Amino acid sequence: MNKPIFWFDFGGVLTPPIKAIIYQYQQKTQLPANIMLQAVKDTAAEFGYTGLEPLEIGLISEQEWGIRVKNRLTQLQPNIDTSKADLEHFGRQWFENIQPNTPMIDKVRQLKKAGFTIGLLTNNVREWEAYWRPMINLDDVLDIIVDSCKVGCRKPDQTIFQIAEQQANTTAQHCILIDDTEENCVAAQKRGWQTIHFIDNDQVLKEISYLTANKSLE
Repeated sequence: MNKPIFWFDFGGVLTPPIKAIIYQYQQKTQLPANIMLQAVKDTAAEFGYTGLEPLEIGLISEQEWGIRVKNRLTQLQPNIDTSKADLEHFGRQWFENIQPNTPMIDKVRQLKKAGFTIGLLTNNVREWEAYWRPMINLDDVLDIIVDSCKVGCRKPDQTIFQIAEQQANTTAQHCILIDDTEENCVAAQKRGWQTIHFIDNDQVLKEISYLTANKSLE
């Protein structure tokens, strides 16, 4: 393989920053973000994880997760009003009115047009696919999608990078990850991947331009 594979993260790279989406979710539901995040953390701890891991590796359905989170919310704050939150269909409400990161979507298409292979390497949730795929509208561009909920492991687990290489029929040295989570970038680097830690569009676009101008990638 002469050219590298650009692997894009989904949340926080092809979407607005996660903090911004959390704020929008708080506005939609009127659930205090700190209480919601604690309920999510406590729900994950029941499975020996933190955050969204039980959903992202397919251990639990969105419906069951929503029920558990709602129960935990009422334990944390007995008088909390959850009436505006559809927790059993969390993804539908989470993605409602969220727009893609257009400059990064455009760059993905430009890279594809330039002849690069494009992969999506995402920690995601099975029930959310119906929302995120239409949102980014890249089905005609993506060559490979490696989704944590379908392969049973997630970034920064080294296994998911190995799976990505196998599915792309390539080696670590040909892989470039663009991800907004530094921990994921560090893990990919340990595997032998090149990485771009996403901070903002301007920074990432400059780094991609530098890499694609580098003759060693040809």
